[in-house]
Amino acid sequence: MGLRKFSLLAGVWFALLVGSNAQEQYSEQERRPIKTFKTIYGEIIDCINIFKQPAFDHPLLKDHKLQKKPSLSLIATKHRQREQVNQLERSHVLDGCPDGTIPILRTTKEDRMRANFFEQTRPQIYHPLSAKSPGFHFAYVELHNYPNTLYTGAKAFINNYIPKCGKGQFSAAQIWIISDINNPTNMIEAGWTVDPDLYNDDRSHLFISWKADGAGCYDLRCPGFVQVDNSITLGQILPNTSVYDGLQFEIYVAIHQEANTKDWWLTVKKDNVDVNVGYWPAKLFPQLASGAKILQFGGATHTSNGMPFPPMGSGYFPDNSYKHACVFRQIQYLNSSQSWKAPESWRGSAETSSQECYRATTNNEDQFMGYTLLFGGPGGDGCGA
Repeated sequence: MGLRKFSLLAGVWFALLVGSNAQEQYSEQERRPIKTFKTIYGEIIDCINIFKQPAFDHPLLKDHKLQKKPSLSLIATKHRQREQVNQLERSHVLDGCPDGTIPILRTTKEDRMRANFFEQTRPQIYHPLSAKSPGFHFAYVELHNYPNTLYTGAKAFINNYIPKCGKGQFSAAQIWIISDINNPTNMIEAGWTVDPDLYNDDRSHLFISWKADGAGCYDLRCPGFVQVDNSITLGQILPNTSVYDGLQFEIYVAIHQEANTKDWWLTVKKDNVDVNVGYWPAKLFPQLASGAKILQFGGATHTSNGMPFPPMGSGYFPDNSYKHACVFRQIQYLNSSQSWKAPESWRGSAETSSQECYRATTNNEDQFMGYTLLFGGPGGDGCGA
Protein backbone atom coordinates (compact mmCIF):
# COMPACT_ATOMS: atom_id res chain seq x y z
CA MET A 1 0.00 0.00 0.00
CA GLY A 2 1.41 3.39 -1.01
CA LEU A 3 2.21 5.99 1.64
CA ARG A 4 -0.36 8.41 0.24
CA LYS A 5 -3.15 5.81 0.30
CA PHE A 6 -2.14 4.68 3.77
CA SER A 7 -2.21 8.26 5.05
CA LEU A 8 -5.66 8.81 3.53
CA LEU A 9 -7.10 5.66 5.12
CA ALA A 10 -5.46 6.49 8.44
CA GLY A 11 -7.02 9.94 8.30
CA VAL A 12 -10.46 8.48 7.61
CA TRP A 13 -10.01 6.02 10.50
CA PHE A 14 -8.95 8.81 12.90
CA ALA A 15 -11.90 10.98 11.89
CA LEU A 16 -14.24 8.05 12.45
CA LEU A 17 -12.68 7.43 15.86
CA VAL A 18 -13.33 11.02 16.96
CA GLY A 19 -16.84 10.99 15.51
CA SER A 20 -17.58 7.62 17.04
CA ASN A 21 -16.54 8.79 20.50
CA ALA A 22 -18.74 11.87 20.18
CA GLN A 23 -21.67 9.80 18.97
CA GLU A 24 -21.19 7.28 21.78
CA GLN A 25 -21.24 10.04 24.41
CA TYR A 26 -24.37 11.55 22.83
CA SER A 27 -26.06 8.16 22.68
CA GLU A 28 -25.37 7.47 26.35
CA GLN A 29 -26.83 10.82 27.40
CA GLU A 30 -29.82 11.12 25.08
CA ARG A 31 -30.77 7.56 24.15
CA ARG A 32 -30.59 5.50 27.30
CA PRO A 33 -32.50 2.28 26.64
CA ILE A 34 -35.74 1.77 28.50
CA LYS A 35 -35.11 -1.96 28.31
CA THR A 36 -32.36 -4.26 27.03
CA PHE A 37 -32.46 -7.95 26.15
CA LYS A 38 -30.37 -10.55 24.33
CA THR A 39 -31.18 -13.08 21.59
CA ILE A 40 -29.95 -16.66 21.55
CA TYR A 41 -27.31 -15.56 19.00
CA GLY A 42 -25.90 -13.02 21.42
CA GLU A 43 -27.41 -9.95 19.77
CA ILE A 44 -28.03 -7.20 22.32
CA ILE A 45 -31.24 -5.26 21.59
CA ASP A 46 -31.86 -1.86 23.19
CA CYS A 47 -35.44 -0.60 23.43
CA ILE A 48 -35.31 3.15 22.75
CA ASN A 49 -38.06 5.73 23.21
CA ILE A 50 -39.67 6.04 19.77
CA PHE A 51 -39.36 9.84 19.88
CA LYS A 52 -35.64 9.68 20.70
CA GLN A 53 -34.62 7.38 17.86
CA PRO A 54 -31.71 8.42 15.60
CA ALA A 55 -33.99 9.57 12.75
CA PHE A 56 -34.95 12.79 14.50
CA ASP A 57 -31.32 13.94 14.65
CA HIS A 58 -31.48 14.55 10.88
CA PRO A 59 -31.59 18.31 10.17
CA LEU A 60 -34.50 17.84 7.76
CA LEU A 61 -36.56 16.01 10.38
CA LYS A 62 -36.29 18.31 13.41
CA ASP A 63 -40.00 19.20 13.27
CA HIS A 64 -41.15 15.96 11.65
CA LYS A 65 -44.50 14.57 12.82
CA LEU A 66 -44.28 10.84 13.50
CA GLN A 67 -46.48 8.74 11.22
CA LYS A 68 -47.68 5.57 12.98
CA LYS A 69 -48.90 3.81 9.82
CA PRO A 70 -49.60 4.49 6.15
CA SER A 71 -52.77 6.56 5.79
CA LEU A 72 -54.18 4.49 2.91
CA SER A 73 -54.61 0.77 2.38
CA LEU A 74 -53.19 -0.52 -0.88
CA ILE A 75 -55.18 -2.59 -3.35
CA ALA A 76 -54.22 -6.22 -2.76
CA THR A 77 -52.46 -8.28 -5.37
CA LYS A 78 -54.51 -10.49 -7.65
CA HIS A 79 -51.99 -13.31 -7.31
CA ARG A 80 -52.80 -15.98 -4.76
CA GLN A 81 -50.26 -16.16 -1.97
CA ARG A 82 -48.93 -19.57 -1.08
CA GLU A 83 -49.40 -20.67 2.50
CA GLN A 84 -46.00 -20.25 4.10
CA VAL A 85 -44.88 -20.69 7.68
CA ASN A 86 -41.27 -19.96 6.84
CA GLN A 87 -41.53 -16.19 7.01
CA LEU A 88 -39.42 -13.79 9.03
CA GLU A 89 -39.62 -15.19 12.55
CA ARG A 90 -38.44 -14.03 15.96
CA SER A 91 -38.08 -17.49 17.44
CA HIS A 92 -34.53 -16.67 18.55
CA VAL A 93 -35.73 -13.64 20.53
CA LEU A 94 -36.38 -14.39 24.19
CA ASP A 95 -38.02 -11.05 24.97
CA GLY A 96 -39.36 -7.93 23.27
CA CYS A 97 -39.64 -4.16 23.40
CA PRO A 98 -42.59 -2.46 25.13
CA ASP A 99 -45.04 -0.15 23.40
CA GLY A 100 -43.69 3.32 22.76
CA THR A 101 -40.18 2.03 22.02
CA ILE A 102 -38.32 0.65 19.04
CA PRO A 103 -35.61 -2.06 19.00
CA ILE A 104 -32.11 -1.02 17.98
CA LEU A 105 -29.30 -3.53 17.53
CA ARG A 106 -26.54 -2.51 19.91
CA THR A 107 -23.18 -1.88 18.30
CA THR A 108 -19.85 -1.30 20.00
CA LYS A 109 -17.58 1.61 19.24
CA GLU A 110 -15.43 -0.75 17.17
CA ASP A 111 -18.52 -1.97 15.27
CA ARG A 112 -19.48 1.58 14.39
CA MET A 113 -15.97 2.52 13.37
CA ARG A 114 -15.67 -0.54 11.16
CA ALA A 115 -19.09 -0.05 9.56
CA ASN A 116 -18.52 3.68 8.99
CA PHE A 117 -15.09 2.98 7.53
CA PHE A 118 -16.45 0.53 4.96
CA GLU A 119 -19.46 2.70 4.18
CA GLN A 120 -17.09 5.57 3.41
CA THR A 121 -14.48 3.57 1.50
CA ARG A 122 -16.96 1.52 -0.54
CA PRO A 123 -18.71 3.40 -3.36
CA GLN A 124 -21.57 5.52 -2.03
CA ILE A 125 -23.86 4.00 -4.65
CA TYR A 126 -23.41 0.41 -5.75
CA HIS A 127 -26.13 -1.25 -7.73
CA PRO A 128 -26.48 -2.91 -11.14
CA LEU A 129 -26.33 0.43 -12.93
CA SER A 130 -22.79 0.83 -11.61
CA ALA A 131 -21.67 -2.65 -12.68
CA LYS A 132 -18.39 -1.24 -13.95
CA SER A 133 -17.38 -0.38 -10.39
CA PRO A 134 -14.36 -2.54 -9.49
CA GLY A 135 -15.05 -5.21 -6.92
CA PHE A 136 -18.81 -5.57 -7.50
CA HIS A 137 -20.97 -8.01 -9.46
CA PHE A 138 -24.71 -8.35 -9.90
CA ALA A 139 -27.40 -10.75 -11.17
CA TYR A 140 -30.84 -9.17 -11.31
CA VAL A 141 -34.04 -8.33 -13.14
CA GLU A 142 -34.63 -4.70 -13.99
CA LEU A 143 -38.03 -3.11 -14.54
CA HIS A 144 -37.60 -0.33 -17.08
CA ASN A 145 -39.40 3.01 -17.06
CA TYR A 146 -40.78 2.47 -20.55
CA PRO A 147 -43.11 4.06 -21.47
CA ASN A 148 -42.32 6.83 -18.96
CA THR A 149 -43.40 4.71 -16.00
CA LEU A 150 -42.88 6.01 -12.47
CA TYR A 151 -42.91 3.24 -9.88
CA THR A 152 -44.20 3.89 -6.38
CA GLY A 153 -43.43 0.50 -4.87
CA ALA A 154 -41.75 -2.89 -5.18
CA LYS A 155 -42.21 -6.16 -3.32
CA ALA A 156 -41.20 -9.82 -3.38
CA PHE A 157 -40.61 -12.92 -1.30
CA ILE A 158 -36.85 -13.65 -1.16
CA ASN A 159 -35.21 -16.99 -0.39
CA ASN A 160 -32.83 -16.69 2.55
CA TYR A 161 -29.40 -18.33 2.18
CA ILE A 162 -26.03 -17.88 3.86
CA PRO A 163 -23.39 -17.65 1.12
CA LYS A 164 -19.91 -18.02 2.56
CA CYS A 165 -18.18 -14.65 2.95
CA GLY A 166 -15.01 -13.55 4.72
CA LYS A 167 -13.62 -10.17 5.66
CA GLY A 168 -13.57 -7.86 2.68
CA GLN A 169 -16.55 -9.59 1.03
CA PHE A 170 -20.31 -9.43 1.10
CA SER A 171 -23.18 -11.17 -0.69
CA ALA A 172 -26.75 -9.84 -0.70
CA ALA A 173 -30.22 -10.45 -2.12
CA GLN A 174 -32.24 -7.26 -2.28
CA ILE A 175 -34.61 -4.81 -3.89
CA TRP A 176 -33.33 -1.52 -5.32
CA ILE A 177 -35.54 1.54 -5.81
CA ILE A 178 -33.60 4.05 -7.90
CA SER A 179 -34.46 7.61 -8.86
CA ASP A 180 -33.03 7.70 -12.39
CA ILE A 181 -30.86 5.50 -14.58
CA ASN A 182 -28.80 8.49 -15.70
CA ASN A 183 -28.49 10.17 -12.30
CA PRO A 184 -29.06 7.60 -9.53
CA THR A 185 -28.51 9.95 -6.60
CA ASN A 186 -31.53 8.81 -4.58
CA MET A 187 -31.86 5.11 -3.78
CA ILE A 188 -33.53 2.75 -1.31
CA GLU A 189 -32.44 -0.86 -0.70
CA ALA A 190 -33.79 -3.69 1.45
CA GLY A 191 -33.31 -7.44 1.70
CA TRP A 192 -30.77 -9.73 3.34
CA THR A 193 -26.99 -9.65 3.34
CA VAL A 194 -24.00 -11.60 4.61
CA ASP A 195 -21.44 -8.92 5.41
CA PRO A 196 -18.72 -9.74 7.98
CA ASP A 197 -17.30 -6.22 7.79
CA LEU A 198 -20.64 -4.67 8.65
CA TYR A 199 -22.02 -7.15 11.20
CA ASN A 200 -18.86 -8.91 12.42
CA ASP A 201 -20.22 -12.40 11.71
CA ASP A 202 -20.88 -14.73 8.78
CA ARG A 203 -24.67 -15.02 9.06
CA SER A 204 -27.44 -13.46 6.96
CA HIS A 205 -29.07 -10.30 8.29
CA LEU A 206 -32.22 -8.36 7.46
CA PHE A 207 -30.99 -4.98 6.25
CA ILE A 208 -32.05 -1.68 4.79
CA SER A 209 -29.89 0.98 3.18
CA TRP A 210 -30.46 4.35 1.62
CA LYS A 211 -28.51 6.98 -0.26
CA ALA A 212 -29.48 10.57 -0.99
CA ASP A 213 -27.03 13.05 -2.47
CA GLY A 214 -24.05 11.57 -0.61
CA ALA A 215 -25.81 10.88 2.70
CA GLY A 216 -27.17 7.55 3.91
CA CYS A 217 -26.28 4.37 5.74
CA TYR A 218 -27.34 0.85 6.70
CA ASP A 219 -30.19 0.08 9.13
CA LEU A 220 -30.43 2.73 11.89
CA ARG A 221 -26.73 3.63 11.92
CA CYS A 222 -27.45 7.24 10.98
CA PRO A 223 -30.44 9.62 11.13
CA GLY A 224 -33.00 9.09 8.38
CA PHE A 225 -35.24 6.03 8.57
CA VAL A 226 -38.12 6.41 11.06
CA GLN A 227 -39.03 3.14 12.75
CA VAL A 228 -42.49 2.66 14.25
CA ASP A 229 -42.68 -1.10 14.90
CA ASN A 230 -41.39 -2.54 18.18
CA SER A 231 -40.92 -6.16 17.08
CA ILE A 232 -38.56 -6.11 14.08
CA THR A 233 -34.91 -5.21 14.57
CA LEU A 234 -33.16 -3.86 11.50
CA GLY A 235 -29.83 -5.65 11.11
CA GLN A 236 -31.10 -8.70 13.01
CA ILE A 237 -29.83 -12.20 12.26
CA LEU A 238 -32.27 -14.24 10.17
CA PRO A 239 -32.66 -17.49 12.13
CA ASN A 240 -33.64 -19.84 9.31
CA THR A 241 -31.75 -20.59 6.10
CA SER A 242 -32.78 -22.48 2.98
CA VAL A 243 -31.18 -25.80 2.07
CA TYR A 244 -30.24 -26.73 -1.50
CA ASP A 245 -32.93 -29.14 -2.77
CA GLY A 246 -34.49 -29.10 0.72
CA LEU A 247 -36.57 -26.93 3.01
CA GLN A 248 -36.87 -23.34 1.80
CA PHE A 249 -37.07 -20.26 4.02
CA GLU A 250 -37.81 -16.76 2.84
CA ILE A 251 -38.45 -13.21 3.89
CA TYR A 252 -41.01 -10.82 2.47
CA VAL A 253 -39.95 -7.28 1.63
CA ALA A 254 -42.21 -4.51 0.35
CA ILE A 255 -41.38 -0.85 -0.13
CA HIS A 256 -44.03 1.61 -1.25
CA GLN A 257 -44.58 5.35 -1.44
CA GLU A 258 -47.55 6.57 0.58
CA ALA A 259 -49.79 8.57 -1.76
CA ASN A 260 -50.53 11.49 0.58
CA THR A 261 -47.29 12.11 2.47
CA LYS A 262 -44.93 10.71 -0.23
CA ASP A 263 -43.04 8.87 2.52
CA TRP A 264 -41.53 5.49 1.54
CA TRP A 265 -42.73 2.66 3.83
CA LEU A 266 -41.00 -0.65 4.57
CA THR A 267 -43.22 -3.69 5.21
CA VAL A 268 -42.16 -7.23 6.12
CA LYS A 269 -44.07 -10.31 7.24
CA LYS A 270 -43.88 -11.74 10.72
CA ASP A 271 -45.81 -14.95 11.40
CA ASN A 272 -47.46 -14.42 7.98
CA VAL A 273 -48.85 -11.01 8.96
CA ASP A 274 -47.79 -7.72 7.35
CA VAL A 275 -45.73 -5.49 9.66
CA ASN A 276 -45.12 -1.85 8.78
CA VAL A 277 -41.60 -1.44 10.14
CA GLY A 278 -41.24 2.26 9.43
CA TYR A 279 -40.56 4.74 6.66
CA TRP A 280 -38.10 7.03 4.94
CA PRO A 281 -39.60 10.56 5.08
CA ALA A 282 -40.22 12.23 1.74
CA LYS A 283 -37.82 15.08 2.60
CA LEU A 284 -34.87 12.70 2.30
CA PHE A 285 -35.51 11.95 -1.38
CA PRO A 286 -36.23 14.97 -3.58
CA GLN A 287 -35.50 12.87 -6.68
CA LEU A 288 -38.07 10.24 -5.64
CA ALA A 289 -40.91 12.69 -4.95
CA SER A 290 -42.96 11.49 -7.92
CA GLY A 291 -41.72 7.90 -7.88
CA ALA A 292 -38.79 5.86 -9.14
CA LYS A 293 -37.80 5.32 -12.74
CA ILE A 294 -35.99 2.05 -12.10
CA LEU A 295 -36.73 -1.03 -9.96
CA GLN A 296 -34.27 -3.89 -9.58
CA PHE A 297 -34.51 -7.24 -7.82
CA GLY A 298 -31.54 -9.58 -7.40
CA GLY A 299 -28.16 -10.30 -5.95
CA ALA A 300 -24.99 -8.30 -5.36
CA THR A 301 -21.49 -9.40 -4.36
CA HIS A 302 -18.38 -7.50 -3.41
CA THR A 303 -14.77 -8.42 -2.81
CA SER A 304 -11.60 -6.57 -1.94
CA ASN A 305 -8.65 -6.39 -4.32
CA GLY A 306 -6.85 -9.69 -4.77
CA MET A 307 -9.64 -11.83 -3.29
CA PRO A 308 -12.05 -14.14 -5.14
CA PHE A 309 -15.69 -13.16 -5.40
CA PRO A 310 -17.99 -14.86 -2.88
CA PRO A 311 -20.96 -17.06 -3.82
CA MET A 312 -24.27 -15.36 -4.58
CA GLY A 313 -27.60 -16.71 -3.36
CA SER A 314 -27.40 -20.46 -2.84
CA GLY A 315 -24.05 -20.59 -4.63
CA TYR A 316 -25.59 -22.46 -7.57
CA PHE A 317 -26.58 -21.35 -11.05
CA PRO A 318 -30.33 -21.27 -11.75
CA ASP A 319 -31.87 -24.32 -13.41
CA ASN A 320 -35.46 -25.54 -13.64
CA SER A 321 -35.88 -26.05 -9.88
CA TYR A 322 -37.11 -23.52 -7.33
CA LYS A 323 -35.12 -25.38 -4.67
CA HIS A 324 -31.66 -25.00 -6.21
CA ALA A 325 -30.87 -21.36 -7.02
CA CYS A 326 -32.00 -18.45 -4.86
CA VAL A 327 -35.46 -17.19 -5.81
CA PHE A 328 -37.42 -13.97 -5.73
CA ARG A 329 -41.08 -14.95 -6.08
CA GLN A 330 -44.25 -12.89 -6.49
CA ILE A 331 -42.23 -9.93 -7.78
CA GLN A 332 -44.60 -6.99 -8.18
CA TYR A 333 -44.54 -3.24 -8.67
CA LEU A 334 -46.94 -0.55 -7.49
CA ASN A 335 -48.49 1.45 -10.31
CA SER A 336 -49.86 4.99 -10.38
CA SER A 337 -53.30 3.71 -9.34
CA GLN A 338 -51.80 2.31 -6.12
CA SER A 339 -52.37 -1.26 -7.30
CA TRP A 340 -49.78 -4.05 -7.12
CA LYS A 341 -49.08 -5.68 -10.49
CA ALA A 342 -46.84 -8.47 -11.74
CA PRO A 343 -44.39 -7.19 -14.38
CA GLU A 344 -45.45 -7.57 -17.97
CA SER A 345 -43.08 -9.71 -20.05
CA TRP A 346 -41.78 -6.68 -21.97
CA ARG A 347 -41.14 -4.64 -18.82
CA GLY A 348 -38.40 -6.73 -17.20
CA SER A 349 -35.05 -8.08 -18.36
CA ALA A 350 -32.65 -10.39 -16.53
CA GLU A 351 -29.01 -9.29 -16.50
CA THR A 352 -25.69 -10.32 -15.00
CA SER A 353 -22.35 -8.56 -14.86
CA SER A 354 -20.36 -11.83 -14.95
CA GLN A 355 -21.83 -14.76 -16.84
CA GLU A 356 -18.90 -16.91 -15.75
CA CYS A 357 -19.72 -16.58 -12.05
CA TYR A 358 -23.38 -15.58 -11.72
CA ARG A 359 -26.55 -15.98 -13.78
CA ALA A 360 -30.15 -14.82 -13.72
CA THR A 361 -33.38 -15.93 -15.37
CA THR A 362 -37.06 -15.03 -14.99
CA ASN A 363 -40.21 -17.14 -15.07
CA ASN A 364 -43.91 -16.30 -14.91
CA GLU A 365 -45.58 -19.67 -15.51
CA ASP A 366 -46.40 -20.83 -11.96
CA GLN A 367 -49.49 -19.23 -10.35
CA PHE A 368 -48.17 -19.74 -6.83
CA MET A 369 -44.68 -18.46 -7.57
CA GLY A 370 -45.88 -15.59 -9.75
CA TYR A 371 -43.24 -13.56 -11.55
CA THR A 372 -39.94 -15.01 -10.35
CA LEU A 373 -36.23 -14.37 -10.61
CA LEU A 374 -33.84 -17.30 -10.18
CA PHE A 375 -30.28 -16.11 -9.71
CA GLY A 376 -26.88 -16.79 -8.22
CA GLY A 377 -23.67 -18.68 -8.71
CA PRO A 378 -20.45 -19.86 -7.13
CA GLY A 379 -18.29 -16.74 -7.57
CA GLY A 380 -14.56 -17.39 -7.68
CA ASP A 381 -11.42 -15.97 -9.28
CA GLY A 382 -12.57 -15.76 -12.89
CA CYS A 383 -15.39 -13.24 -12.50
CA GLY A 384 -13.63 -10.21 -13.94
CA ALA A 385 -13.11 -6.84 -12.27
